[in-house]
Amino acid sequence: MGTRQEIQQALAMLTEHPARILRLADYGLRVGGQADLILWNTERPEGIISALARPRLVVKRGRVTVEHEHLVREPWRAIPNG
Repeated sequence: MGTRQEIQQALAMLTEHPARILRLADYGLRVGGQADLILWNTERPEGIISALARPRLVVKRGRVTVEHEHLVREPWRAIPNG
């Protein structure tokens, strides 16, 4: 499961196939569509699978249900000069 095509098939297993199985006629990203989405912290869709990117934000019916924060610590900044 490493080629681009295989990764795209794996993404379809998470998105398009379940929507078809559940017979969601209004599935897809469009104006007026149901606001259910997951925003992953990755530059490309393939990163969801290949880099095991964790979700950054989860929205269900237009409401944020999960939000992961990214924390950067810089302990060297706390050391006084001199």
